[in-house]
Amino acid sequence: VQLEQNPRQARPATPAIPGAVTQQAAIYNKTIFAGLSNTYQIDKNFRHVVALFTSYTDFKNPFITNYEKRYESTLGLRTFLEFAEAKENFKWNAQAGVESSGTRTQVKNFNNNAGSATTMQAYDDLKANQNFAFLRFNFDINSKLLVELSSSLNFFNYKYESFFPAMVAAQQKKFSTQLMPKLALSYLIDPEFSIRSSVSKGYSPPTLAEVRSSDNNINNNLQPEKGWNYELGLRYKTNNNRFYVNTNLFSYQLKDAIVRRLNANDTEYFINAGGTNQKGIELETSILIIESKDGFFKRLQLRNSYTFSKYRFKDFTN
Repeated sequence: VQLEQNPRQARPATPAIPGAVTQQAAIYNKTIFAGLSNTYQIDKNFRHVVALFTSYTDFKNPFITNYEKRYESTLGLRTFLEFAEAKENFKWNAQAGVESSGTRTQVKNFNNNAGSATTMQAYDDLKANQNFAFLRFNFDINSKLLVELSSSLNFFNYKYESFFPAMVAAQQKKFSTQLMPKLALSYLIDPEFSIRSSVSKGYSPPTLAEVRSSDNNINNNLQPEKGWNYELGLRYKTNNNRFYVNTNLFSYQLKDAIVRRLNANDTEYFINAGGTNQKGIELETSILIIESKDGFFKRLQLRNSYTFSKYRFKDFTN
């Protein structure tokens, strides 16, 4: 009925809950990013790279049932050593390194009185720590066959404590260590046509915003998403680069998919809802119509991209 009346209207009030306009529901987000990196060429084969990165977010969300204020800060370090060697028909390089980052989130929820935060509902403090070591090899054989072999070892945990409405002493949630291998191949059949493929394992632990969502509860049962991704790609381009087409087929078998749920009062929470089978195709084309040094039009090129995705649950859990 509301859709038929006005599909653009804000969420109306009910006898028990005020509407979005009355509560001035909105999202305000301010984020600052900063980073510093240094590359040192040790000799003709070795180089060392180190990078420091940080961010700070001030997030406010006056909602129908509460007013959330979230302050989040991240600090991380990434460093790796690279060896590279080039011969006439064979080039290769290797990288070995580590990355460590920590994110602290302070979340406070208040009653929302027409867009103003009033009485506190909940106050929690969370910190996520992610560390991983990685090793990667790249091979270029006769400028025709490219091979990438890589893997990383991932460690993830988060800590949390509550200050309101009840004090909960600091506790920790650890996830099992994950090995993340990847194999990718690309072969240049001729100067115009190439084929590529890859197999890799994906892993995505729950974010702090999913662990502690707007229902003001910390969900320790939420598990990481993980699965295997398979890709096959083809690329064709003419010698003069007037015509170009690139297509990619993918299939991702995901386990423990994280999905959003709503409570009766429209606050959200997240659960693992079984596995998904994610398949799709991506297509990119370009045609160069005009290229001239003279005239009003120097260059006219048409580009087009198309993506078709078919995602289905394999074993949906409600």
